Order: sequence, then structure tokens, then C-alpha cells
Amino acid sequence: MGVQGVSEPQIVLMKIIYATQTGNSEELAEQLGKSLNITPVSIADIDLDDLQNETCMFILSTWGEGEPPDDGERFLDEIASSDKDLSAMSYSICGLGDDSYEIFCGFAKETDKYLSQLGANRFSENVYCNVDYEDEFQSWSSNVISTLVNKNPTNRSDSDKEKISLLIDDLKIINNRVKEWEWKWPNIQIEALIRALHRKQ
Repeated sequence: MGVQGVSEPQIVLMKIIYATQTGNSEELAEQLGKSLNITPVSIADIDLDDLQNETCMFILSTWGEGEPPDDGERFLDEIASSDKDLSAMSYSICGLGDDSYEIFCGFAKETDKYLSQLGANRFSENVYCNVDYEDEFQSWSSNVISTLVNKNPTNRSDSDKEKISLLIDDLKIINNRVKEWEWKWPNIQIEALIRALHRKQ
């Protein structure tokens, strides 16, 4: 129970989950993990029971004709045959694929279909990336970060608002320095955080 007049923080349990054959998805998961201070996990180490009450960000490669990478085969079989209630879970998916194949991002789309059928809720729009995935991934991750920031409570004290205002000022200074260095990736992430924090004031 919180102290009277003080709102308790909302605790969002988060996972970044990747499936990869050649390492691309793992590398992107690590980038997102640095932004959110989360250590990504391989989908090979995930069971459906691990996803209850979680907010999950999936970064999923496709192998061959829409098939999962080797590390994703068991998970796809599990969700395809499960009848678990995942209504307390929220998720978003970034799929990596190649539209020269007949089935584009098949594994990511199948994962989305089965999670939805089990009642899981999409908290941010999925994206299905082609071979040149960097820009689409950055746009997806920025949306994910912005949405997660906005999951925090909205009823803040004047002290909270002042802290947010100071944080925005600090982020703007960092953002300008990053622009000088021409670091595109962190610049996009910082701008997403600034926009989200402005909405919380």
C-alpha cells in the first residue's frame, strides 16, 4: 500500500526476445536492450509461462520460405498448439525478412497470429522489415520506447513534473551533442524519449 496522497509507480515487466539464424536479430535486440537497460534473451530459452503479465518486444528473423530460425522452432510449435490465456501479456514484433521470397516475414507473422489468438495484446504496431531493415527497425524501436514511457502513471505531483522538465532539458543537451557527432541511432532514441516525456507533463 502506498503512502496516502502519493501514487505508487506502475511496474512494467519487460522482455526483449530475439530469434536469429545469422545474428542480425540478436544484434538489434542488444541495441534496444541498451536503450531500455534490459538484457535480451533468446527465444530458445522462453516458455509461454514466462510471458504471463509481461510486456514483450520480439525481434524475429525468418529463415528460408517463411520458416523460423532453428532457435525459434520449438516456440512456434508451442504457441501453435497452446490453449493458454495470455490476455495479461502485451507485445510488439519487429520481423526481419526478404521480400524476394514468396513468404515474407512468415515466422514473425505466425507468432503475431498465435499470440493474438491466445489473447495477448499488441501494445505497439508491428513492423515487418525487408533486407535493408535499419530505418524501419529504428522507427519501430522509437515507437516502442515512447509507448513504454507513457505506461507510467499520469497523476504526478509538482515535484515529479519539475523532475521531468529537468530531465527533458538534460536530454535536449545530450541530443544536440549527439547531432554534432552525427550518431543517428541514439539521436532517434533520445528524440523519442523527449516527445514521450513532454506528453507526461
